[in-house]
Amino acid sequence: MEFLQIAVCEDERRDIDAIKSLIKQSGVPAMVFEYANAEELLSVFAPGIFHVVLMDIYLDGKDGSAMSGLEASERIRETDDECWIAFTTISRDHVHFGYKVKAERYLEKPLDEREVVSLMQRAKAHFESREKEIVLTVDRKPRPVKLNDVLYVEKNSRKCIVHLMNETLDTYATMADLMAMLPFPPFLRCHRSFIVNMDYIVGEKDKEDFEMAGGARAPISRERKWKALEKYRAYKAMLARGERW
Repeated sequence: MEFLQIAVCEDERRDIDAIKSLIKQSGVPAMVFEYANAEELLSVFAPGIFHVVLMDIYLDGKDGSAMSGLEASERIRETDDECWIAFTTISRDHVHFGYKVKAERYLEKPLDEREVVSLMQRAKAHFESREKEIVLTVDRKPRPVKLNDVLYVEKNSRKCIVHLMNETLDTYATMADLMAMLPFPPFLRCHRSFIVNMDYIVGEKDKEDFEMAGGARAPISRERKWKALEKYRAYKAMLARGERW
């Protein structure tokens, strides 16, 4: 990834200039696109076009009729679940709303240089990691697979089954081979026959299974239970603090 693609949606020129200055100070290569209101941003928005959207919550416009940043973020999430949304705000009154649209961060005005720099550096590391690939042998042919596309792996008889978003791949690679390819975090071996991507765990079931996105369940073995749960909860706490590996 050469540049982060960043959208800044603010209705005050001074706020746009302040954000652009702080992004530059972060040292992270970025292309910044400016939008004075939500409608302008949404008119060009498409899934995958931006890595990060910095959105002013209070986009009221001079006559008070403009779409708010909260409404715009909902519209973005209707089509793009991957880009980061970071709210810029003078108030934290809408923190609860951030969970609904999976906001990455609330940046209070006046903006803190350290928070913006941290956001940019974490975004860079995150999106670069999404581009990393492993190569599996599938049907005797090499098959590149993006790490971020792997939900979980299960061992079945002599084969391992790699579960992706929209397909499964059978490979004769061993669990040991796959553990060497799949880094922790976000991959965690929770059972002799299962490796899970913690980014796709949506819950725990009685401390016996991880519930995965898409409805599958990955068992947690008795001998790995407490260590696996401890690692998973530590990882989730790290993300909740706004940290990334």
